[in-house]
Amino acid sequence: MKTFYTFLLLASFVVISFAAVADVQRDLKEISTLVSKLDKTIDGLPSSGATISQGIAIQSDVINLGRGLDKGTSDVKATRSFSDGDSKAIVGSVRAFSPTILHLLNNAVAKKSSIVKIPFPGIAALVRQALQRLSNSAAEFENALIAASADSVKGQAKAIKADIDAAFVKAIAAYS
Repeated sequence: MKTFYTFLLLASFVVISFAAVADVQRDLKEISTLVSKLDKTIDGLPSSGATISQGIAIQSDVINLGRGLDKGTSDVKATRSFSDGDSKAIVGSVRAFSPTILHLLNNAVAKKSSIVKIPFPGIAALVRQALQRLSNSAAEFENALIAASADSVKGQAKAIKADIDAAFVKAIAAYS
């Protein structure tokens, strides 16, 4: 009987671990979708100047992406550590959408003249603050992923983080 309970306890840990990894994988899909949505919103800004409604759409996308990153961070921290196979899959997922993150941040710099024409007082400072908050959420998520990843992929994860962090620094500086 004691062996049966021990087996059930071990099986429940395995199920919890799989559920946590599945949660992180769902979070990554959601984050990828949110990154793409924000990228398309910024990409669609006219060079002549963005409107208030376009500014609101960007702000909404930024808030949603920040929430997605924060949820992802919580779910990653709940898993403790990933297996080597899960680590490779998770870092591969981040690697797949990281070019979109880099594009949207570079595009935020390129579209600055359109964004600062949004008829709202202090828009540049608001954009900078939004980018800083998003950068903080991204850094927390990146750090959690690196901490939970197997050693075999930590180098790749750190390289992706360095690229994303550098793009955030550039975007934030553009609005300073």
